[in-house]
Amino acid sequence: DMDDFYSDSYSDDPLAQYAKRAFMVAGTNIKPW
Repeated sequence: DMDDFYSDSYSDDPLAQYAKRAFMVAGTNIKPW
């Protein structure tokens, strides 16, 4: 199981759905998926 997932691309959505918590990274900004 994957607890946390971070990405800067929405193309990683399948992995984000697999993780318990997913975050979108934009520069120094981190926000919930």
